[in-house]
Amino acid sequence: MNIPNLGQHHPGTMNGKMLTSLASLPFINTIVEVGTLDGTGSTLSILNGIKARNHENPVEFYSIEANRQAYDLARLNLSPLPAFFHLIYGSLFDADSPILIFNMTEQEMIWWKSDLDFRINAPNVIQNLPVIIDLLFLDGSEFTGFNDFLKLGPRAKVIVMDDISSRKNRLSRDVSALLGFVEVFTDGRLSVLCHFQRSVEILNGILNTVCTMRKHDTRK
Repeated sequence: MNIPNLGQHHPGTMNGKMLTSLASLPFINTIVEVGTLDGTGSTLSILNGIKARNHENPVEFYSIEANRQAYDLARLNLSPLPAFFHLIYGSLFDADSPILIFNMTEQEMIWWKSDLDFRINAPNVIQNLPVIIDLLFLDGSEFTGFNDFLKLGPRAKVIVMDDISSRKNRLSRDVSALLGFVEVFTDGRLSVLCHFQRSVEILNGILNTVCTMRKHDTRK
């Protein structure tokens, strides 16, 4: 691997360690991440968790990035890519798909136009993703977070959301209970949610992991 810089949720951060721990669990065998960026943050943390597994359960990890430049950089940073890792350039939407946005500031309008350029060029790859997702990490665009949740949330057993206090995932977290999810951890920025009917057999493992991480969290 060629890791010149480390992303936001890299393995040395508390949230990066949380992702590593979750990805290492024996019942987490299908993982989808929305928002690879350059691959040196959450993607690297998840990869580390998979590689640390001491069991033989097969695992598949899909990571999606709509920004072609970031995708190319992630391929460079993470190469050679393991066989279980599917780094995908694309989006969950067609270029003309409606996206729920409202009350944007002037600065957000500028960011939205940039995101729209990515969506116009990136192919819709939702058909390449698994129907059942054990662990879903939502950390994509500021403006497509809720739509990402609506697309993939119904497939997921466990969801980790970043930026829950901002436009990206605030609404997703607020309505997640309507889809049967219960929040088992939050630090005000990141949230871990479990679907009771889909993940009742793995809930204890998730709770144990979360409790262990909170016990070793030195942030005050």
